[in-house]
This record gives sequence, C-alpha cells and structure tokens, in this order.
Amino acid sequence: MNSLKQILEEVLSEVKPRPEDEERVNELLDRVVDALKAETSSRGLTVEVEVYGSVAKGTWLRGDVDLDVFLRADKGVPRDRLIGEGLEAARRVFEKLGGRWVER
Repeated sequence: MNSLKQILEEVLSEVKPRPEDEERVNELLDRVVDALKAETSSRGLTVEVEVYGSVAKGTWLRGDVDLDVFLRADKGVPRDRLIGEGLEAARRVFEKLGGRWVER
C-alpha cells in the first residue's frame, strides 16, 4: 500500500510544471508584456503592464495556466481613454498572439 507521502509525491509530479513548461510560459509572458507596452506606447498611452495571479506567484499547475495581465495608468489618464485605448490595445495584442480574450 502506498504511503500518504508517496501519493502526494506522485500527484505533485503530475501537476507541478516541468522546467520546459515554465520556460514556455515565461517566454509567452515576456512576449505579451512587450507587445502590450509597444501597442499602448504607439497609441500615446502611458501605462504599467502588471502580471498577477498564479503565474506571477509561481503557483500555476501544469496544463492549467492563464495569464492575468493588467494595465495600470496614472490618475491623470482619463478613465474613458484608458478603457477605450487600453482595452483595444490589449484585445489587439492577444488576437495577434493567438490568445483568448477575457475582459473583467
């Protein structure tokens, strides 16, 4: 009979990202962040691109990864401009890179 420790190690080996998984996700994240910076800059919109969620914390599971990326603007940027230009820039980047878009 398997011990609890053996079972936990087996499950962990199945869900923990392998080094090649981490490399692939980090490369994609770099592409997304760089593309968002370029796209927002080309629109004259100054924002910080921030990453949150399981990828930022290093707690994502193999086979179940999503990128939680946010655009943060200074208070001086009008809200309607950030929403209009920022969301359009993000939508365009994710479409170019072949990702799925979810707006919250």
